Amino acid sequence: MAYSIDTNERPTTAKVHCTDNDQWVEADILTQNQKNIVMVIQKTVRLSFHEHDRKPGTWIANSNGYEFVYKQPK
Repeated sequence: MAYSIDTNERPTTAKVHCTDNDQWVEADILTQNQKNIVMVIQKTVRLSFHEHDRKPGTWIANSNGYEFVYKQPK
């Protein structure tokens, strides 16, 4: 499956934190809008982040039983 990257002056990579094993991983940002951010880690795992209801700028994704957190730069 081919992915397209939206590069409207936004970063194309980000550091995301896996809260289950306390590791940081580099992710490629594929798309981003006000409701969600789609990233890929290790070129195989697709993560769809949604913004936390009570923590603006904090985005959460779940995949294969793991939780990932991305904190958007201010």
